Amino acid sequence: MKNIFIFLAFLFSFSLSAQSVRGLYVNDFVDIIGNSAAEDELLAFAQQHGFNYLLCYNLYFIHTQKFSITDVESAQPLANFMRRARRDYGIQSIGVVGETARSFERLEIYNQLYPDPAARFDVFNLEFEFWNQNMINEYYCDTYLSKNHLPCDTAGAFTYYHRQLVEIKQQATRARALTEVYIGKPTPDQCKKIGAICDRVLVHYYRSTPIYNNGNSIYNYNSYRLSALAPSQGILDILPIFGAGPQFMGEWIGQNSLSEAFSIYMDGQNAWNPKVEPWKNHLNIAGHQWYRYTDLRVDLANVTTTDDPTTNNSLVSTEIPTDFTVIPGYIDSQIIIPKIQSGTATLQLLDHQGNILQQNRDDHRHSVKLNMKKIPSGVYFLSLLQGPITQHYRIAVQR
Repeated sequence: MKNIFIFLAFLFSFSLSAQSVRGLYVNDFVDIIGNSAAEDELLAFAQQHGFNYLLCYNLYFIHTQKFSITDVESAQPLANFMRRARRDYGIQSIGVVGETARSFERLEIYNQLYPDPAARFDVFNLEFEFWNQNMINEYYCDTYLSKNHLPCDTAGAFTYYHRQLVEIKQQATRARALTEVYIGKPTPDQCKKIGAICDRVLVHYYRSTPIYNNGNSIYNYNSYRLSALAPSQGILDILPIFGAGPQFMGEWIGQNSLSEAFSIYMDGQNAWNPKVEPWKNHLNIAGHQWYRYTDLRVDLANVTTTDDPTTNNSLVSTEIPTDFTVIPGYIDSQIIIPKIQSGTATLQLLDHQGNILQQNRDDHRHSVKLNMKKIPSGVYFLSLLQGPITQHYRIAVQR
């Protein structure tokens, strides 16, 4: 979004579909939920690096080993976590991963327990690697395919997958959630069938860097998938997945920002842009996804990248706001905040250490603006000071 002008009259008029999704796979969620320190660490990490979508594993194990998610009282830790993530940390959407339609039966029940949308899952994500013969041999064959009289090959696995996906679409619709899938290397025909059903497809780009040796963008990795996914009618949302950890981009992340991978995907050499192929009119690159939380946490533990707010040029330090209004969406150029009343007002931009990165004073206009073009991607606070009154906001910046 370019040159965003934000006024109180439409502070909350943004919808998730209009925003760039920045997603994070959350593994080991069974060890996080209900542990206040671990929850705080996850949410602070997501906020620091500008993630607004959490895609969570382990709901089966949470339900069977920690607490029932189909009982309104016992499921409170989960509901409270999601409320807090959305209210205090800028998380716009929370999804759950499952590998069969049965996985989502209890999730559908859970969503019905809470009338509050902030406490509900709004994405059902199917993860079933039907293209992976090793997974079929080691797991899917005995667990699913043979029992359903299907051959233990990729064709049989896709038949099973497709049946599950059709059912999950119905479950998600009843639960007021998006139907989402993750894919690796399906055939073009399989892609076409998936694209006709889903609301959003996460397409993996698991490589060690976002650039080929010849300079081409990672967008070209198995590029047949996108054109095959494009529906003949309507628009399908796509999120490319980038992998962290030593087997994927862990080393690259040590020298580059997270946001650069997506920028190269979109605007690098021979990338998604310029958007000239007709089939691209039926796809929307809605943002991107990172796999996964524990790997990224290690990759970024001792690295300062441009995704993190810089404090080198801070003016002074002040206290971090604890009571603030979350401004939805992303800022990338400038922001304008209306004054509380006429007269002199000062708008300050703060990082998470309370350092004031920049400020602007206005004596005459009805609002105060800040230029955000040189601010790295991340989550920040704004403080509007006018006489004895101060108002605080939290914003996300994305390059």
